[in-house]
Amino acid sequence: MTLSDYIIFTTVSELKNMSLASDKLYLTRSAISHAISRIEREIGFPLFIKNTHGIELTDNGAALLPLAYAVIQNHQHFNEKIAAINGLASGNVRLGTCSSICINWIPELVNNFRHHYPDIQIHIFAGINNAQIVKKLEQNEIDIGISSYYSCDTISSSAISSTVIYEDEMVCVANSDFHTSTPGIITAEELQNSAFIISDQDYGVESRSVLEKLPLLQPLTMPDWLQWHLRV
Repeated sequence: MTLSDYIIFTTVSELKNMSLASDKLYLTRSAISHAISRIEREIGFPLFIKNTHGIELTDNGAALLPLAYAVIQNHQHFNEKIAAINGLASGNVRLGTCSSICINWIPELVNNFRHHYPDIQIHIFAGINNAQIVKKLEQNEIDIGISSYYSCDTISSSAISSTVIYEDEMVCVANSDFHTSTPGIITAEELQNSAFIISDQDYGVESRSVLEKLPLLQPLTMPDWLQWHLRV
């Protein structure tokens, strides 16, 4: 397999659509299709299966995907090492993060980074949740992930390390009728008999971790896009 084969394989797996992959790679759809067919003949088993939503990786394809990303990354590292030996700072950095961090932090970070390293390209995977960030790190799809500290507990690979870069306070937003005995401080007892609206399990990691420690609160089953915590 050539480097372009690995790039086609990983791109199709990401987009789950050969037409979208052809647009991204500036190739014809038939070129993408023929490349996948040739790769499957070469390795002796199918990489994708068709379904009502497009195409999905087979179990064997999913097993090969992290290795394919590793081949691409090693090729990039090889070229970056050559550039470093020649005194040039160039290459690619793949960053994954959630929407809120991408909106509030990333623009300034990228601007400062490009000022110091103008020849290094930054590729941002935005709008993914904490679980997806960890998965992409483990599958070698991104180089750096910025996520909640609580998601670090789900990292299974010893090759991935985590560092705390920012600490923020947890804030409870309530209507004007909600009063506490000490202004600015809320106790567990004062939360009793209160209803809470938080993000779903993949996004509300921080708030959920706090609420689950309070014995006064019990989870109720609600629609997927909404989760209530209420003492009954």
